[in-house]
Amino acid sequence: MAKPILDDELWKLIEPIIPKKPRRFRYPGRKSIPNRAALTGILFVLKTGIGWEHLPKEMGCGSGMTCWRRLRDWQKAGVWDKIHHVLLNKLRKAGKIELKAERAEEAKKVVPVVDQKKIKEMVDKVLAEWPRPELGPSDFRVFWKEGLRFETQDGDFKLKIGGRIYNDWGWMRQDSDVKSSKGDLLDGTEFRSAHMYMSGLIYGNIDYKVQVDFAGEEEKSETATVDGTEVTVTHIDKRPVFKDVYLGIRDLPFGYLKMGHFKEPFGLEELTSSRFTTFMERGLSNAFVPGRNTGVTLSSTAFNNRATWATGIFRETGNTGLDKSEGGYNISGRLTVLPWYKDKGANLLHLGIAYSHRDPKDTITFKQKPEAHLAPDFVTTGSLLSDRSELLGLESAWVNGPFSLQGEYIYADVDGKDAGSGPNFDGFYVQGSYFLTGEHRNYKTSTGAFDRIRPKENFTSKGGSGAWEVAARYSQIDLNDGSLRGRKIEGYHSRTQLVPQPQHANNVELYPVRAGWCRQCESIPHAIPGRFLRMGVRITCLLPV
Repeated sequence: MAKPILDDELWKLIEPIIPKKPRRFRYPGRKSIPNRAALTGILFVLKTGIGWEHLPKEMGCGSGMTCWRRLRDWQKAGVWDKIHHVLLNKLRKAGKIELKAERAEEAKKVVPVVDQKKIKEMVDKVLAEWPRPELGPSDFRVFWKEGLRFETQDGDFKLKIGGRIYNDWGWMRQDSDVKSSKGDLLDGTEFRSAHMYMSGLIYGNIDYKVQVDFAGEEEKSETATVDGTEVTVTHIDKRPVFKDVYLGIRDLPFGYLKMGHFKEPFGLEELTSSRFTTFMERGLSNAFVPGRNTGVTLSSTAFNNRATWATGIFRETGNTGLDKSEGGYNISGRLTVLPWYKDKGANLLHLGIAYSHRDPKDTITFKQKPEAHLAPDFVTTGSLLSDRSELLGLESAWVNGPFSLQGEYIYADVDGKDAGSGPNFDGFYVQGSYFLTGEHRNYKTSTGAFDRIRPKENFTSKGGSGAWEVAARYSQIDLNDGSLRGRKIEGYHSRTQLVPQPQHANNVELYPVRAGWCRQCESIPHAIPGRFLRMGVRITCLLPV
C-alpha cells in the first residue's frame, strides 16, 4: 500500500493550527469536507501539478474548487507560516537539521523570514496559475445581475430569483355630494403587491416563470336571503394569487408559443409592467382590459422588430387559475407597428390595435375605481345577462427625447341573452410626461410595450440627481347606455416621480416614489355628482427583476 501524503503523526502537529469553522446550529446545511481531507487534496495537486478540476474524486478530498477555497482561506489566515514554524522546530528537536552553535541564533531569526516570503510567493503563484477549477458545460455558476442568477456555461439552463413590494399610501377628500353617495372616503395604506418569482430557461429554448403575489386579491360573491329577497354580496379577500405562471417555447418557425397563466395580448398600458407605468394606477378605461387568464398564445415580431403580433385563446380564470364550466373560451389578439423609430427608441411613434371576443358565463360586469385603489368602486354596470361581448382597443404613443404622449381608446359591445341587443360602453385616456433630467422612456421592441427608466446618474448622497419626471393625464369611462345607468366618471391626474437608480445595481433598490393629486368630477346626467380629491404615494422595494 502506498504511503499516505499526510500521515497520522504529521496531522497531529498540523491539526491544531488550522482554524475550525463552527457549524451553524440552525439550518446547518450540508456537512463540509474535513480539513485533513482538504489538505490532502491541496498537497496532491501541488505535488503532481494537475489542474484543480482534475483532482480525483476517489481520494475523498472533495472537489478541486473546495480544496482551492481552503488554500485561499488558510493563506489569508496565515496557516502556512505557522505550519512552517512547527515543522522547523520538530526537525530541530529530532536532530534532522544541523546548525553550528555560533550561527544557531542567527538562523532562527533569518530563516523564518526568508521562508515566509517564499511560501507566500509559492501560494500566490498557485492561486494565480489556477484561479479556480474550470467549469464544465453543464456546471452551474452563481452570480448577481439584476437579481440572483444560476446559469450553466453553455447558457442552456438558467434560473433567476427576484421579487417586489409596493407599499401604497392614500389621502382622500370629497365634497358633500360624493359623501352622500359613497360615504366617508378614508385615508389609508396597503401592501398593493408583494411578489416573489423564479424564471429561467431549460434546454436553451424553453423559458418559464412562476410568480406569486402574497398581497393578491380574490373577489368572492355570497348569496343570502333578506326579507324573502335573494341578495348577492361581493367582497374582496386578501390572499396569495397567481400572477405569471407559464412555459414558453422559443425559436419555433412560426413564432413564440406560451402556455399558462399570463396577460392576454390587449392594451399598451396593461402590457407595460406596473414597475414602468407612468402613473401609480392605470387609466379609467383599463376596466375593460381582460388582464391575466389561463391560455395559449402565439406571438412574434416582423419587419426587423418594427412590428409585433400576438394572438391567443383563454379561459376566464382570473387570479386563481381555476375554471370549471361549459364553453367560456375567449380569443384575443394585438398588432403593433413602429412607423418611426430612431436613436434606439429616443424618438419613436407607436401605433397599435387589439381585439378580444369574450364568451362570458351568463353574466358580465364592468366597474371601476377613481384611479385610487384604496377607494371604493365609483361606477358599475352590475351583472348584465350576456352571451358574448366584443372589445376593440386603439393605442398610440409618441416619444421625442424627454417628452412623450400616450393614449388609448377602448370600446366594449355587449350582446344580451338569446341574441338580444345589449349595451355599448367606452373609455379612454390621454397622458403626457417630461423628464426634467433629460432621460427618455425606454421601449421594448420585442413586446411592443414600454420598459424600465435608466437615469443618466444615480440619486446618491454625493450629489447624483437621479431621474425626475412630471406627468399629467385625463381619463374617462362611460358605463351609461340607454336605460342602463352605470354612470360616467372622468379624472384629472398629475404626478411627479423620482427614479433614483436603474434596476441593475447589486443591492435592493428603493424606487420610485410617486405622488400626485387626482380630481374626479362630472357635470353630465347620470354621473357621479361632486368632486373627489386624492393624493397618493407609492414606495417600491425591488429585488431586481
